[in-house]
Amino acid sequence: MDEEDVDKRECIVSDAVARYLNIDPKSRAEIHISLCNKYLSDAEARISEDDYVQASEKGWGAASQAVKAVALSREGKELRAHGEPREYVNKLRKELKEPAINKLWFSANSLHTNFYERWLTKDQVEDALKDVKEFVNRLKEIIQDL
Repeated sequence: MDEEDVDKRECIVSDAVARYLNIDPKSRAEIHISLCNKYLSDAEARISEDDYVQASEKGWGAASQAVKAVALSREGKELRAHGEPREYVNKLRKELKEPAINKLWFSANSLHTNFYERWLTKDQVEDALKDVKEFVNRLKEIIQDL
């Protein structure tokens, strides 16, 4: 079993447990933030191992988990379909009047594409991961301001 399968299983299990135990949206959001932090840490570890493909996917995973946490915190909304985080980021951009949120999300998406295409250089992956950290920090601020 490869690392991507393990990460998918972690998400599936945590979602299933949360639903089964009827965990409130705020607590589920905290689970997503924990996964986000784990993926950011994993991305840094992969960078130090010169594994830019896995670092890319971990960076995108962190951004995706942060978006899911915001949706749960603000609206109690679960984002499940692959396109829902993108749609939610656009909604945040409009409601908060922060175009930078979309730009930072695009960096995360370029990392996700890199996982499949392997077209980014080391410097580009590192720069995109910086954007992901900025994106995640901004989304954490949004949650804290609620």
